[in-house]
Amino acid sequence: MSGKSDCPLRVLHVIHSLSGGGAETQLRRLVNTWPFPAVELGVFFVAGDPAEISNPAVRLLQSALRSTRHPLFFFEVARAIRTFDPHIVHIWLPEAVAIPAMLMAQLGRRRVIHSYRGRRRLTRFLTWVEVALATVCVDRIVSN
Repeated sequence: MSGKSDCPLRVLHVIHSLSGGGAETQLRRLVNTWPFPAVELGVFFVAGDPAEISNPAVRLLQSALRSTRHPLFFFEVARAIRTFDPHIVHIWLPEAVAIPAMLMAQLGRRRVIHSYRGRRRLTRFLTWVEVALATVCVDRIVSN
């Protein structure tokens, strides 16, 4: 992380898709109407149309891999973090994106905010892994 005190706060949002349901719509509304020039925003995503983000001040970083199941996906997340150099990594969903983002942000010594959509139901193995990692990797958890 850059040690410059005069640089603006940089937040990298990590999400699977730019299109779709509730969290995706919330993220699009947030970054497309962001009124604070002292905060630089970036969005790392796997799928969706980059035209969904209409704010030209938002830096888009699209994964070169279309599958979050590919073992090299972890390196794609690390590349995005290294390239954007955020102070905060804001993780959205799903688990297949959240888990690599938590780990790579932790390795990169970045602060992490994790957003959950609704109540967490521990019905899937990946959800258990995500929740367990969140206890050690995440600075703040917020419900979106």
